[in-house]
Amino acid sequence: MKKYLIILVMVCTTAAYSQKGKIVGSWLVTKVEVKGEVENPYKVTDYNEDGRMVMMGIDVGAWNYNKKSKSIVMKSDFDKDFNGEGKILKLTDKELVVLKDGIKVFYKKLDLDKIAKANKDSGLLGSWQFEKTANASIQNSIDFKEPDGFTMIQKQEGMMARMGGTWVFDKDNMTLLMIGLRGEDTFKGENKVLYLNEETLELENNHELFKATRKVESTAEEERIHEVEHLTFYFEDFFNEDWEYIYGADKEKLPWNNWEAMKKDLLNVKQLVYRYDFKNDGEEAFKHEILIANVTANIEYEGFTIENIFTGYDTTGNGEPRSNTDYYMPLYPLEDNVFRLAGSEQITTPAGIFDCTVIELSNGYDMKKKLWMINDKVGIYAKIIDENTSEYSYYHVYELQEIK
Repeated sequence: MKKYLIILVMVCTTAAYSQKGKIVGSWLVTKVEVKGEVENPYKVTDYNEDGRMVMMGIDVGAWNYNKKSKSIVMKSDFDKDFNGEGKILKLTDKELVVLKDGIKVFYKKLDLDKIAKANKDSGLLGSWQFEKTANASIQNSIDFKEPDGFTMIQKQEGMMARMGGTWVFDKDNMTLLMIGLRGEDTFKGENKVLYLNEETLELENNHELFKATRKVESTAEEERIHEVEHLTFYFEDFFNEDWEYIYGADKEKLPWNNWEAMKKDLLNVKQLVYRYDFKNDGEEAFKHEILIANVTANIEYEGFTIENIFTGYDTTGNGEPRSNTDYYMPLYPLEDNVFRLAGSEQITTPAGIFDCTVIELSNGYDMKKKLWMINDKVGIYAKIIDENTSEYSYYHVYELQEIK
């Protein structure tokens, strides 16, 4: 009898691990049903093997499989709506359906290797120029990259902006899935591929036709499109309905927390050189300058000092900048504290290729910044966008040129 019970426990445990193993991986949210209404958000959710749950590149909390209730148990400081149990209604190698708080979510398993091969063989790689649609004054061009990334550039009179995301081509069903697009004048979500050859692409999205021709090369203006990557988040996004800050735990996830151990990498660094592109309210064209931040690090003294030039000017001669030993400055040399992690990205600048943690922050309703924090270089940012959308608007970009 004892032997039988041991075997039974082993079988049940194996089954539980098998079910959890089916959940682990990347899933696409294809449909959400709420009180009879249906939405198709097309967002990617990763249930990682280490128990972390990542949505569209952002770590939103922890998950686990409850074999007794056959549910996914979630815990999140990111958003309280993630907390609780989601009852698994269906789970196969390809499909997952979860019911939580009256909301039914349909997932489709993503085979990243299969997607990469299908995209490579699709004939879509490269740049395409789309015609203006009848209902929009915006013109779109898009660059499909391997294995599954894209960059879209939108042009309108007096404006140019950029979006990015993930694309998935399905040859069997002749569909093109665009994940990460926003706005009513884009072909976001699932598209039917009506026609595709080396020079022409036709898509149907929500009964609207999108036609494109292949582009030969990008313009110099498009190559510097980072100048108008507008920041679309808001100050209130960092708080719940009771105005409680909801991203306090993100501070512990920053790659620079162990600055004492990382300081040695700054001992041979004397200066950081940044290109500063800026356009203020009423100005039609961008101007640019070169800014230099002095670095002081000594193995014998606590902390180190980097000048904060992210105010649009060198600080030399304006007094000693504050040392990073102040624990209340986790984004040193920046002094901002209302921030959240927005994923990770490898970024290329004239100074090199860097693996970065992407951070969004706001210091007021119309003032916001996006930071690319270099993971293994404490105190050094690869890039910073600083935008103010108030009546006294401005747009500033800082890009690392050299570490001296």
